[in-house]
Amino acid sequence: MWHQFDNAKTCAQALATDIGFLLEKSIIEKDQAVLAVSGGRSPIPVFQELSKRDLDWSKVHIILVDERYVPVDHDDSNEKLVRQYLLQGPAARARFTGLAHQTSSLDGDVDKANTQLPDADIVLLGMGDDGHMASLFAHAPEFAQAIKTTSNGTAAPRYARISPPRAPHDRISMTLAALQRAGCLFLEIAGTTRRDVYERAAMQNSPDYPISYVLDKNWPGARVQTYWHPGTTP
Repeated sequence: MWHQFDNAKTCAQALATDIGFLLEKSIIEKDQAVLAVSGGRSPIPVFQELSKRDLDWSKVHIILVDERYVPVDHDDSNEKLVRQYLLQGPAARARFTGLAHQTSSLDGDVDKANTQLPDADIVLLGMGDDGHMASLFAHAPEFAQAIKTTSNGTAAPRYARISPPRAPHDRISMTLAALQRAGCLFLEIAGTTRRDVYERAAMQNSPDYPISYVLDKNWPGARVQTYWHPGTTP
């Protein structure tokens, strides 16, 4: 479903309101909620709006959609971004689990995420100009494996190691299987370039546009809620 806004502020406010409503709903129904968030600069206004919401944050578990394998205090760290902009105010009471440096190696971190992190109730995604989502980059050596939704007849792992061909840092990323199991997917995009990429990707599945797999009309998971505004992404 497409949601269009005049500017970044109204888009962020709407996203925060809708995510907050679903967090409250999950807490009422299950006494807990799992929110998976992406990094980069574009979700910062959403984080700032969401952090102010008055709900029982102690029952919210925040996890990451993806992470660069950098120190947690590095400027490119998604964990640093979440701590700085989302785990503030009322939202400081939420439980947070990072992805990088939970063990002594990247592969160890992937294994730990797959064995100890839960499926997400709500996922906040972004999309790059190249059509990547999470850290599922087209032409990455691990891409084909990361978009498999089953493995040896069972559900595929939640997380995978990704080595982007044209972006810095090795990554840990949610797999397509993990996104498929989420209760609700929100996608935030901005600007005409990303809208054009989105529209091309929505036409058919293509490994050149990883976002196309969740926009597929036959996608078996929760329908993606797309929030767009015409301004450039921060």
